[in-house]
Amino acid sequence: MNDGGRRAPRAHVAYIMSRFPLLTETFILREMLELERQGASLLVLPLLRARQAVRHAEVERLRAEVHYTPFVSPAIVAANLHFLLRSPARYLRLLWAVLRGNFGSANLFFGALGVFPKSVYFARLVRARGVGHVHAHFATHPALSALVVSELSGASFSFTAHAHDIFLHELMLAEKVRRARFVVSISEFNKRYILERARGVAADKIEVVRCGIEPERYDARRAPKGPDGGPLTALCVAALQPYKGIKHLVRACARVARRVPDFRCLVVGEGADRAELEALIGELNLRDTFRLLGARPQHEVAELLGRADLFVLPSVVAPSGQMEGVPVALMEAMATRLPVVSTRISGIPELVEDGVSGLLVEPADDEALADALVRLCEDAALRARLGASGREKVLAEFTLEENVARLRALFDEAARAAGRVEDDVRAAGGNGNGRVGASAPLDEALVEWAREKLDGAGLDDVRVSRLGGGRDSEVFELAAGEGGARPPLVLKLHRPNWARAGEEVERGRAHADNEFRALSMLWGEFSRRSERLAVPRPVGLKPERAALLIEKSPGVRLERAARWARLRPGAFGRLRGWFGACGEWLATFHGVTARAGDPRPVYERIEREFGEEVEACRALGLGDALASALARRFEEGKGAAFDPRARVVGRHCDFAPYNVLVTEGRVTVIDFEGLRDGVAYDDLCYFLGMVEATPAYHLSRRMRGALRAEFLRGYERQGSLERAPLDFYTLAAMVKIMAHSPVLRRAGTWRDSLKRRQRLRFYRGWFARVLARV
Repeated sequence: MNDGGRRAPRAHVAYIMSRFPLLTETFILREMLELERQGASLLVLPLLRARQAVRHAEVERLRAEVHYTPFVSPAIVAANLHFLLRSPARYLRLLWAVLRGNFGSANLFFGALGVFPKSVYFARLVRARGVGHVHAHFATHPALSALVVSELSGASFSFTAHAHDIFLHELMLAEKVRRARFVVSISEFNKRYILERARGVAADKIEVVRCGIEPERYDARRAPKGPDGGPLTALCVAALQPYKGIKHLVRACARVARRVPDFRCLVVGEGADRAELEALIGELNLRDTFRLLGARPQHEVAELLGRADLFVLPSVVAPSGQMEGVPVALMEAMATRLPVVSTRISGIPELVEDGVSGLLVEPADDEALADALVRLCEDAALRARLGASGREKVLAEFTLEENVARLRALFDEAARAAGRVEDDVRAAGGNGNGRVGASAPLDEALVEWAREKLDGAGLDDVRVSRLGGGRDSEVFELAAGEGGARPPLVLKLHRPNWARAGEEVERGRAHADNEFRALSMLWGEFSRRSERLAVPRPVGLKPERAALLIEKSPGVRLERAARWARLRPGAFGRLRGWFGACGEWLATFHGVTARAGDPRPVYERIEREFGEEVEACRALGLGDALASALARRFEEGKGAAFDPRARVVGRHCDFAPYNVLVTEGRVTVIDFEGLRDGVAYDDLCYFLGMVEATPAYHLSRRMRGALRAEFLRGYERQGSLERAPLDFYTLAAMVKIMAHSPVLRRAGTWRDSLKRRQRLRFYRGWFARVLARV
């Protein structure tokens, strides 16, 4: 394949999974074998070696190097020392982020402790082998390992989300989704679930790629059984785990056995529920009807499918919250032309259409499950029709070759992107092995561009450190060596997380250009008007990389300065001065950006956003009564608040304490990529709303009231303000803040749930108090 006359680099991918080779994860092995058949070169990095008595013969066909590692070894220690000594800030910041992000779940936290050191070793191995992309199966420890590898090696990463890895464990899920180049979901159900928990991520960043099978393996031809053809056999292939619902199948089979002569059910699989299931089988006198066959290799499973009459998978939502994705066992049965019975849960209805390609019942309904089994047992024509339709469904959407080809295309694009970055590095005279990874978003070409702004410091004298990243950007600091004449610079790479994988730079260009133009205008105006009120000085723009270079502003974030202020003597006095200065800054900003114009489009935008956000609050737990009351209050107040004579001013879009830097004599506001038209109350009341939402252990209600008053006094020292609309716009701002609250969207651990309940109680109480006012 040619791309502009240059051959696209071959996909070279490292695969990370929890255990390998694992009998219950055949789909991963098949995916890797098919990738190799299609020409991909793989490096397999299991976190643990699976030692099982039964294993699939296909393992021997894998050509890729499988690199097993212990938890600690001389090589792992050496790799960690390598990164710690060469990039101590990056290494320690990454370790802290991993541990902090998984705190609250013993499973994830201690797993992260075990995974981190060997992931650092993987990063060194990936860099040494020239691997440009890392893919993980499962969103928990494997995806965390891939993230660590990516951060240290510069390779991009992606991961496949299956079922329990997102339904049971949500810590750091949104962070992994945002940092990944793309995310693979095995079902539309999972995709919607992930998007709910990673707000702001573009839907097309998550690709639905099915776990396909090879239909030719399941071309069994079976003749209809006559009166003496032996017992009607139902087969189930499932781990003996609560979410598979096998106990419901046992109870249903007791009902079936009373209605269908010569019926039997065979279950292939092993697991923690075996003893409980055996006891239940004995209690119901089903030992001749219901048999647990234990684990079986794939060729034996195929033989059993060929001899069965129907297939059943009674999946449920376990008490822990664990549930299915789209079970491969169902695909295999349908490919064998077996009629299937399953449940309406998760992604199963995307595979099995009730009455067309199988039968679906409600989960945990023993009677409905028994009725469906009896219906199939008694109707050979129905079995044949559903079996034929089920195979057609699998052939159309769930073949391994076609789905792996889609995955391979994503890997190829990642490889092409890595190749483009390597070209940039070579053009700059670098080799990609310096302080910045060759395929990281910041490379030597950008450092060379920034170097010219640091009074000609040599490339080796420029210290680069990552300051962080948010929903829309990656931020780095560049500082010259000892004696540098210029203050440090901040390099901001606009990478909107809603953009499709591979299009982040293109989509970010408008943001970078908007921020550069805004800062260029504002810096001159603020410099002329005040030494106390400031914006960062723009230094340069590189549109083709969506990169913005600005001088680093001094100070700490106002949000941080306000933390625990009620417990720190003397802190409140300084806060009052800073809040008053923030009011002055906003009034100055409004004076600089005011223009003649019709405010009605602004009001239309406010009304549209309010409608969407009040519905989001309702869904987050605010409740129908409060949400409806808020909507009524908005309708009652908008006539007076939407003044057609109001002036149109600039809207920062995120004017809040976390975007304000403060020192003893200066207030600087940052982040202007969202600058657009608004009215004065947009930013003003959003800021006041963020102050209201500050937890009481940082600021008491009395302190919040005093800071609000000081902020408004500061505004009125520089600009005029009508007090009447404040309550209306503050109410709308609080709805916006609640609707986008990350705390309310996390509920993965008891700690998350506790925080969520506390925040929800706050918002309910705040809105109830406001609505009670006449």
